[in-house]
Amino acid sequence: MNKKAIILWVITFMWMGIIFSFSATTGDDSSSKSKKFTYEIINIIKKNEKESQIHKQVEKANPKIRKIAHAFEYAVLYILVLLSLKETIKNTNKTYLIALILCVLYAATDEAHQLFVNGRSGELRDVVIDTAGAVIGLLIYEIIKKVSKKLKKIKG
Repeated sequence: MNKKAIILWVITFMWMGIIFSFSATTGDDSSSKSKKFTYEIINIIKKNEKESQIHKQVEKANPKIRKIAHAFEYAVLYILVLLSLKETIKNTNKTYLIALILCVLYAATDEAHQLFVNGRSGELRDVVIDTAGAVIGLLIYEIIKKVSKKLKKIKG
């Protein structure tokens, strides 16, 4: 395995570790952190809103923000796994499917892991959201690849 592949796999496993650490956070801590994050987003968007209104909006938006975060984590994971695979087994169309399967398996094990964390639950719905995030990662990768090719043609 070449140096670039090793570096990519290290980054990929580090990202998996980050996802694992988020899942290892207790339900109360996880909810508190995501509500703080949601509060900051809403507070930026609605600067002149009353505090009570912001808190109502946080309660309404927080579950959606959490699901978007799930999808984002797995979009990034898919791209990292795909790049790692492409560098390891070289460019084959199978790498796209293998990367997707690895992401789905990691999502399933991540949800199983949450069954053992206080205040958390493992949900099939989250595996589906994570899988959708991985597919979004695939689409982002393809868009960047096509734009990059067009830019190279323009530059000559």
